[in-house]
Amino acid sequence: MKNRLTAQLLLGIALGFGLSTVIYVVLDLTTGIVQSIISEQITSIVMLIAAGMALYGIFTQIQSNINTSEKNRAAKLEAAKSVLPIVLSNISQICEERYIAIAHGRKGPEIGSRWEMTDTELSTLKECIEFSGDPEKKLMLRICRIYQVLIFRWNDLKLEDLFSAESLSQNNTNHSEPNLRLVRIQKRKRQFHAMGSWAVLQATAASLFNYSRGAPSNPTNDEIVALALSILCQVNTETLTEKDGCYLKSRADYKEFLTEMENGQNLEFVNDDWHVEILR
Repeated sequence: MKNRLTAQLLLGIALGFGLSTVIYVVLDLTTGIVQSIISEQITSIVMLIAAGMALYGIFTQIQSNINTSEKNRAAKLEAAKSVLPIVLSNISQICEERYIAIAHGRKGPEIGSRWEMTDTELSTLKECIEFSGDPEKKLMLRICRIYQVLIFRWNDLKLEDLFSAESLSQNNTNHSEPNLRLVRIQKRKRQFHAMGSWAVLQATAASLFNYSRGAPSNPTNDEIVALALSILCQVNTETLTEKDGCYLKSRADYKEFLTEMENGQNLEFVNDDWHVEILR
């Protein structure tokens, strides 16, 4: 850019020298009123040329600044995207640990598990959001917002181990006390919903892997729902320490919840205004 500005300066000096020489010769060859008229016209022309050159210089500098800013933006985005696949993978692992913990009625992490996003991961997402365009920017904003809401609500969750003998038993609700039975059913549905929210977050992160590799990512809500359903169908008793494999979808109430999700009745997310809405 420095060489280009130098060339433009030299061109301006050369044009100025040429014009001044032409003006001097013309004025020297004329006399009287003709010389006066020519002098006035040349003065006006020179002023217009000078103004035009000044505007051209301003516009050139503005465009140069725009080009430089765009190059810097692209460079920063490329740097952030270079580690985005790792960040998305870690987010996916965090979501998996969270919805498995919810299924097992556990509030804390297992030893060696990924439980929360690090400051570095949040910073990477922030940079990608700052320099990316739509629709990928909206997906990453959704990840940040859903994550913060789910973390904020975590301590308020009332959980039970959905794989326990008591929970799986048909006699774990007292039919003679319908109110108690209704409370327990509602509690389980809230637990299912909490799992669904983390599955949506994982599905949203997974939808951005193409973008992290240089391809566009523009999934529909139906595609995110389908992926979240696939994730929830695979939830089983397998953990970091136990490798059993009994699927949660064998439960009638959980299977009903998945059916409702599939029909677009039950899957919630946090929208751009921080309101909770049905994803479909």
